[in-house]
Amino acid sequence: SLHDALPISMKEFFLLSPEVKKICAMQFFTWIGMMCLLIYVTPFVMHTLFQIPDVSSTPVEQSLKDYAQNFALICLAVFNLVCFLVAIPIGNLANRYGNKRVHIISMLSMIVAYLGLALFKSSSIAVLMFMALSGIGWASVCALPFAMLSKYIKAGTEGSVMGIFNIFIAGPQVFVCTLVGWIINSSVIAFDGSINHHYEYSFFIGALCLLCAILVTKTIKE
Repeated sequence: SLHDALPISMKEFFLLSPEVKKICAMQFFTWIGMMCLLIYVTPFVMHTLFQIPDVSSTPVEQSLKDYAQNFALICLAVFNLVCFLVAIPIGNLANRYGNKRVHIISMLSMIVAYLGLALFKSSSIAVLMFMALSGIGWASVCALPFAMLSKYIKAGTEGSVMGIFNIFIAGPQVFVCTLVGWIINSSVIAFDGSINHHYEYSFFIGALCLLCAILVTKTIKE
C-alpha cells in the first residue's frame, strides 16, 4: 500500500522490534572498533612499527617514510583481500549456523587481531598477519548486521531504515576521530624531546568496543 511505501521516522524505526535497538547498539560498538583500525593503522605502522618520529619536528629520510607508507598500504590491501575472499563463505556459514553465531566468531577473530597488533607491534610479519586476520571480521561487519536488521524491515521502507541505521556507522567515526584521537595525542614526551604517540592504544580501545558489541549480540534473538 501507499502507507507502507512512506519513509518511517526514528521513533517508528525503534518500534519495529525490541531487537532493532540491540542491533543498533551492536552496530555502534562494532563501528567504533572498526574505525579504530581504519583511521589509525597507517600512523600506527609509520610511527610504532617503523619508529618514525613526529615528522613535523624531526627530519625523516624520505625513503624510510615512503617504505612505511607503502607497507601500510600493503597491510590494508591484505586486509581487504581477506575480506573479499571470505565474504561468500561467511554468507554460506551464516545461512547454515545463523547470522548471530557467525558474527560473534568473526568479531572474536578481530579482537585477537587487534590485541596481536598492539602487543606484537615491533614485527612487520606479525602486523601483516594480524591485519589479514582482521579481514575476517571486516567481511562480517560489512554484511551480517544488515542481514540481521533486514528481517524487521517492511517493504517500501528500506531506504529510510538503512538511512537511520547508517547513523550508527557515522556516529562512531566522529567518536573515534575526537575522543580516541585525543587519547592518542595525549602523548608521552621522551627525555630527548621526541613525541611518542601511542597509536597502539586505538587497538586496545577497539578490542574493548568489539567485546561490548559481542555482549550485545549475544542478547539478540534470531
